[in-house]
Amino acid sequence: MEMDQSFGRHPLDIRNSRPDDETRAHHRNGHDPARRRAGGSSCGHGGAVAGVGDAPAASTGQILLRGLLARVEATHRDRPKRVFDLLPDADEVTELCTCVRAEVALWRGWAHARRADTTDAAARALRHLDDGQELFTSICNPVGRSWALLGRARAYSALEEYGLMRRVLDDATTLLDRLQDTQANRWFHELSATALRLNGQYEEAAAHADALRSIATDWADRRIQGHAAAHTAALRHDRGDSPAAVLEASETALYQLSPARPAT
Repeated sequence: MEMDQSFGRHPLDIRNSRPDDETRAHHRNGHDPARRRAGGSSCGHGGAVAGVGDAPAASTGQILLRGLLARVEATHRDRPKRVFDLLPDADEVTELCTCVRAEVALWRGWAHARRADTTDAAARALRHLDDGQELFTSICNPVGRSWALLGRARAYSALEEYGLMRRVLDDATTLLDRLQDTQANRWFHELSATALRLNGQYEEAAAHADALRSIATDWADRRIQGHAAAHTAALRHDRGDSPAAVLEASETALYQLSPARPAT
């Protein structure tokens, strides 16, 4: 069951998006030894990169800030195309530090994964996300690694590679258990509900749908409530529940996913 995975209008809390201690130290020290040996630039804020679209060249700090904005666009506002305006191509940041290259690879990969309506687009997403995961691993950044794994799961879903989807979600579990990132958990439950349902693991899938519904309630987010209801409808259908039960959940999902009408 293909679902719109956009967020509602709940404002995104990015307080948990801060780099971990290792990444902050890497950025503060202003160097990437491997890149320096290769003649690349340091991780200081004075570096520049070819312009983002028609914008002037952006500093390292500006690109990292745009990375946070790209996260919002790709995972909250359902505007993944905007990511390509915010962030430069990966080949335009090859001389910058690892943290910048990782952020660019991650969110450009997520943008492709959210728009993956063709095999080529999904494959492109996986290339970016694999690069991002490797870069985040090299600087010991579990937050970036977890988002790269979730993005890969999204791309595998688009390719209908549900076995690989479950595998990377299993890898993400350990990381997410140590982090306090509700938005990442939202995507984990969203993706897991689909992956497990399609593997016939209905009880586990229902637990993820319930967790998704709990997040939606905490955030008062109508659209996430709709996603949870859509998962429930799909589960009822696949389990062979009564047509009335399937219809009830489907109608709830459609209502919650429809734009809210202003009060009269």
